[in-house]
Amino acid sequence: MLGAILAKRAVRQAFGVLNSRDAAKAVAGLADAAVMDYPGSSALSGRYEGKAAITDRMVQWFEMKDHVDFKLHHVAVENVGAMGPSNNVIAEWTLSTVSASGEPMAMDGVTRFRVKGGKVVDIKDYLYDPAQATACYGSGG
Repeated sequence: MLGAILAKRAVRQAFGVLNSRDAAKAVAGLADAAVMDYPGSSALSGRYEGKAAITDRMVQWFEMKDHVDFKLHHVAVENVGAMGPSNNVIAEWTLSTVSASGEPMAMDGVTRFRVKGGKVVDIKDYLYDPAQATACYGSGG
């Protein structure tokens, strides 16, 4: 149970770091070989392999946006009885920001984090409406 509590706390803190737009802090808890998948066909969509690639993606994202504001609605762990530093954590969120054309917008989604040995090894985002990613970040190239 202690591991589950710590995992939930770490995810809540991670979303706070995203709101601060600090790429180095945002990737601090990742394993070197971490993988991140982002849906849709936006400029940020795709698979990012390795901590360095995910860091570059975070820098690109923060350069695109003057403001990001995540509001967490729910954070859940798969194995609530976990004592150790490995688990799957699911976070439901709303991101308030501006579209690629500068209009205020909100995106709703869920992120699944796979944690092994205290490090995030896999991140997968799911958007309620993947077309919103294109509206927010522009088309992929």
